[in-house]
Amino acid sequence: SGYAFARHRRAVRRLLKDAESGRLPAGCASATLLDRPAATTLSAITFTGGTA
Repeated sequence: SGYAFARHRRAVRRLLKDAESGRLPAGCASATLLDRPAATTLSAITFTGGTA
């Protein structure tokens, strides 16, 4: 729905703004922001180490 998509867009905008200013959501140790060309090129993300 249009309403749900608008909520998603606002949430993404807020997340980007916070990440760009160094504020990460609770539970996140780091963030990587990619521009569209980099995201398009990316084919996989692998997480290693750490504990769950």
